[in-house]
Amino acid sequence: MYWSPTTGARTSTTGSIRTAYRNAKSENGILGYPLTHEICGLRDAGCYQSYQNGEIMWSPKTGAKITATGPIRTAYRKAGAENGTLGYPTTNQTCPTTTRCTQTFQRGTLTWTSTTGVKRT
Repeated sequence: MYWSPTTGARTSTTGSIRTAYRNAKSENGILGYPLTHEICGLRDAGCYQSYQNGEIMWSPKTGAKITATGPIRTAYRKAGAENGTLGYPTTNQTCPTTTRCTQTFQRGTLTWTSTTGVKRT
């Protein structure tokens, strides 16, 4: 159970989403506190949990992956998230520099740079 004055009390269930959250340093990491409980029933038996700064999405085929708040998450949501053309994330979002982030999905990769914005490959 996690609680903050801003978000209230939320559970972080057992399993892959909880493990991914703990590996990301829980509330002290990039995601912050949970905003929702784990929500299941997505396409292909998937689940997700939203946090202050992103979400963790899980499916039996892809496992639990982190998508942080920012241009890639915005583009992924605009493309229909797991129901859209990209499918579920297959990697965590990574930002090796402050000017470049990348995330791979079942059917494509989104890359953001400070000069080009988000591009799909």
